[in-house]
Amino acid sequence: MYYHALVLMRRASRLSCGLVALLVCFETFTAAQDKPAAATAVDTLADAIAAAASDLDRQALLDRAPALVTVDLRKALVVRAIQFQSQRRLAAAEGAYLAAAQVSHQIGDAEGEGLALNGIGVEEQLQGRYAPALEWYAKALAVQQALGDEAGQAKTLHNAGIVHAAQAEYAEALDFYQRALALDERIGDSRLTVRTLNSIALAQRARGDHALALRIHFRALAIAEATNDVEARVGLLNNVGTDYRSERNDPLALEYFERALTLNEARKDMAGVSQALNNIGAIQADDHRLAQALENYRRSLAIKETLGDKIGAARTLTNIAVVEGDLEQYDQALEHLNLALAAREALNDRPGLGQSWVNFSVTYAAKGDYPRAADAAARAVSITAEFGSPRDVIEAKVAAGHAYRGLKQPAAARAAFEDAIAVVEGRRGEIAGGGTEQARFFEANISPYRSLAELLIEQGASEDAFRVAESASARVLLDVLSSGPQTVTKAMTPAEVTEERSLARKLAALNRASPGQPAQLQAARRAYEALEAKLYATHSDLQVHRGEVPALTVAECAVLMRNSRTALVKYMTTKDTTYMFVVTRPAAPPSAPQLAVYSIPVKALDLAARVRRFREHVAARDLGFAAEARALHATLLKPAQRELAGKDTLVLVPDGVLWELPFQALQPRADRYLIEDLAISYAPSLTVLREMTRSKPRRRTEETLLAFGNPALEPSPSSTPPDRDDELKPLPDAERQVRALGQLYGRDARVYVGAAAREARVKAEAPRARILHLATHGMVDDASPMYSHLVLARTPADQDDGVLEAWELMKLDLQAELVVLSACDTARGRAGAGEGVMGLTWALFVAGSPATVVSQWSVESASTTRLMLAFHGAIKASLDRGHDLTGKARALQRASVSLLHDAQYRHPFYWAGFVLVGDGT
Repeated sequence: MYYHALVLMRRASRLSCGLVALLVCFETFTAAQDKPAAATAVDTLADAIAAAASDLDRQALLDRAPALVTVDLRKALVVRAIQFQSQRRLAAAEGAYLAAAQVSHQIGDAEGEGLALNGIGVEEQLQGRYAPALEWYAKALAVQQALGDEAGQAKTLHNAGIVHAAQAEYAEALDFYQRALALDERIGDSRLTVRTLNSIALAQRARGDHALALRIHFRALAIAEATNDVEARVGLLNNVGTDYRSERNDPLALEYFERALTLNEARKDMAGVSQALNNIGAIQADDHRLAQALENYRRSLAIKETLGDKIGAARTLTNIAVVEGDLEQYDQALEHLNLALAAREALNDRPGLGQSWVNFSVTYAAKGDYPRAADAAARAVSITAEFGSPRDVIEAKVAAGHAYRGLKQPAAARAAFEDAIAVVEGRRGEIAGGGTEQARFFEANISPYRSLAELLIEQGASEDAFRVAESASARVLLDVLSSGPQTVTKAMTPAEVTEERSLARKLAALNRASPGQPAQLQAARRAYEALEAKLYATHSDLQVHRGEVPALTVAECAVLMRNSRTALVKYMTTKDTTYMFVVTRPAAPPSAPQLAVYSIPVKALDLAARVRRFREHVAARDLGFAAEARALHATLLKPAQRELAGKDTLVLVPDGVLWELPFQALQPRADRYLIEDLAISYAPSLTVLREMTRSKPRRRTEETLLAFGNPALEPSPSSTPPDRDDELKPLPDAERQVRALGQLYGRDARVYVGAAAREARVKAEAPRARILHLATHGMVDDASPMYSHLVLARTPADQDDGVLEAWELMKLDLQAELVVLSACDTARGRAGAGEGVMGLTWALFVAGSPATVVSQWSVESASTTRLMLAFHGAIKASLDRGHDLTGKARALQRASVSLLHDAQYRHPFYWAGFVLVGDGT
């Protein structure tokens, strides 16, 4: 009767449930290790039962051999069930488990009965029959509780949690997981503990708590590494990578995905290989490496289809469709989206359905089919509201906003965009990590701000659009400036302090090592960044506090314009259009600031290509730059020629790739450069600029100028940073430069050159200087901008490595009103959407300096010395007149013009490389 009841229950479940694939499967059984060594008759019977065509045939075989119905037969049947499961022969696996349950019940083997009932639940779960799976788990749990089998209970509770998670019932899932975790820890099973922690983290991530997910994943990874649990370690590497990916920390995400791929390939785990390929493809797609992304997605899809992973295949089909949409192959994209949708509907994958409808809406909108786009978006909003993550909700509402905008329903569009912004603002304080991680998160979620600003411009609400655009600019930097940076070291445990010091020493050693170790250096950098991220994830008090500084209004821009000859120009780039906000102040009363907005019809990718081509021509001293200099001026500034007429000061807020453009080298007409007409400064945002210009309490400084030049470099090969192939050379012009500056400022200056220009001395004395000048080699790391650095001297006794990196600069408490980095490429860094350039300049702002002069390319030393002496000469003259340290942008303009009027230095390569970022007044 017992066996027939099991068979009837299984048949009923197949009639009532559709096919649903399991998202995450937990291997519940270890009985394969218990296979009897010599049991020929038992094995023969187990093989026959496993090969039987029907349930009745299996029962008949059991009835004919009652003497063999023993624990050994139950173990043999479980071994075969596991084998079938690994081969995706799920019906055969379920039959073997049913037979094992019958044997266990017949001989009174309660432990085996609970295990087999759990196995039946797993097979139902794998086939998407969730309700009957929970019923089988309940039966298994009852048997295991009666027996007092805590390990069995932990496994069953965990599996029940997975069923609830697969249906987006995360509160119920977490309840089962926590009960399982308590048992795991009580019995001391590290393997089960790791897997349960992983599932808890996945559920928290699905609920949108990425900080908590990352913290729990790190806890699980530490246990897996300590116990050499390779299988768990591989999965956790992928999951930690996904946590970082969700917060737009793609460099760290890629590091973890590649580690997972390597381990999976070595283990020949094709499911793991497929997952890693898919994850790597996603990063490549975001980086516009579309051909590479498609290749990895297709490889991943082929593996998933071979393995029968239907839900994984649906996700990869969606990823392929997104790339095809980027390539404007809309019909192919819709075909793949329909395949993915059909699979997700059959599998009842409700979170996936929400994502599918978002992608349908985006694709239809790109085709101009707005009614269908709106219908798809409405479905997406409904589903994601109940089952989606915060990111899913944001994307659904943005898709709805674009559809309504296409349908000429601005009120509905605005409401949708504002709802999406509210979700972003609610999430910003929860991001795991410091300023860099916060910036990456905001970069990933900037779309609703820009979409709303575009809509407002279209509706003629220009001032509202301006404020929305400002609210999307340099938000993380603004938070730090308004509330102060957090000190990580204060919250570290002794073990974390030891780890941090060890990693810092390793970084220093690799920075001093030969150039043949770039891989080791990158690994050490990633390890240090991972430690920082882990610290922010595990110490919530370290998260960058959200400043409550409101975005600047047009009227409030008056504080940034001392007279009517100043213009503020802010750019906002989108996929198809660049917008220019121009704020001016009329000379005649009333002199309230006025706003003009211009839409520039240029695609972001085309603009990026033009900007980079022009910059490369100038940096290479190419004489063919002039045509593009005039063309870019016509595109980016000529629309505002009426507002800019009669102005002598220009404050620029670039966006994205425009941070790479030397505006000062643009030509309003032949043989006339913009710098000849305007003193130019740059700012991450106008709101940030206002914060910089506000009076900051500054300690009395001991000297006006602190300068370092031509630091002594260690003998080859250690004088060559590991990320460069060419050995660094001495900088005699830089030494002459700082010595001349010392003479200019006289007794108010302190100058260090050669062996005295040490990193340790910069860290010790820089906080006491009013002006800090560093004439050294500089290196840019675009992928990891906080590792961009300046090369300085060191002694064997120094703990420092002679490489002053951006993350170290951030820790200095600078009183300097001006920092000059007369090195190569010091203006560069990662130009993220909204945040501006993260690198040396960003770090100096955080450290406390409101203005920095930096270079946009590798400069020539002799012309740089001449420009710097002219610049400082103007600064010193202002100070001698009893003025505050003012007129910085004007001083740089005069120095630049003095060079370009010299025939030897007429080419912008010599004078246009240096820019002032921050307060130029």
